[in-house]
Amino acid sequence: MGVKQKYCQKGHELIGDNVRYRTEKGKQKRYCIICNREYHRTRLAKIRQKRFMDNPEWASRYYRDRKLKENYKISLETFEKMISDQDNKCFICKREFSNDIFSLKPCVDHCHYTGIVRKILCHPCNRALGLLKENTEVLRGMADYIESYQ
Repeated sequence: MGVKQKYCQKGHELIGDNVRYRTEKGKQKRYCIICNREYHRTRLAKIRQKRFMDNPEWASRYYRDRKLKENYKISLETFEKMISDQDNKCFICKREFSNDIFSLKPCVDHCHYTGIVRKILCHPCNRALGLLKENTEVLRGMADYIESYQ
């Protein structure tokens, strides 16, 4: 029976919470948790980078799907179906969406109190609703004001 190592190859102390045991070829071996985490973190990062670099369109859709689920609890497929149901147009101003022009990119409109997704709007319409705090009295007042000068 040999002397147990006190440090890993990178100099981390092999005591307490920093040591784990695994069985290899019938023998129990100790390993450093810090080094193990670092190894797996860099390995996963390389795998992710290769996957995303090899297929940027897939990566873009993946991140868009993640954000939609995280922010609005809807999938990318649901988002795309909502756009197609609206004939690829903003529900308010009826302008056609375009991914090339920022102001015409589709945005999810949702209630900030309940979180319920309503429709898909262009950026200016969605922003206007947000700036007016979705107050229908202010919106009607603005419409009346504009109509009085036409």
